[in-house]
This record gives sequence, structure tokens and C-alpha cells, in this order.
Amino acid sequence: MDVGCGGGLWSLKLAQLGFQVIGTDHHAGVLAAARENARALKVESNVRFLYDDALASKLVPEHNCSRVLCMALPPACRTTPRSSA
Repeated sequence: MDVGCGGGLWSLKLAQLGFQVIGTDHHAGVLAAARENARALKVESNVRFLYDDALASKLVPEHNCSRVLCMALPPACRTTPRSSA
């Protein structure tokens, strides 16, 4: 799983190596670009791009992954404390 995948740079590199990858981001526009990039690279069978918020994930357990990659979340995401409410 590539959390905060943006246009899919790392997701697509892994998909090209044969891994099954789920890329997540909370920006619909970049997910559309990531899907188009996957089509262009002919790896769409190895990668899925899902809308999700890294700080409040709604992914269900069916998306079990053996590894999670998070290369570039904005600084505000790394320093903003989560509400306990």
C-alpha cells in the first residue's frame, strides 16, 4: 500500500516490478492522473488507486497489505495531532 500516492510514482514502480499495489490519496484529481499513468505503463492489472484520507482511513480489512509505504505526506499531516473525539 502506498499511502499518499499522488500521481502514483512509487505505486507504479512497484507495479512494474510485478507487485500488487494499492495506492491511496485524498485528492481525486491526482488519483485520476495515477490511473492514467497506470494505463500508459500497461500496469493497471497490478495497481488500484483508492480515495482515502491517510489520517482518518476508512479502508476496510479486505485491503490487508504486507507492507505500507508513505513517502511524501505534507508536513502538516505529520505534525497535526489527531483529535481523540
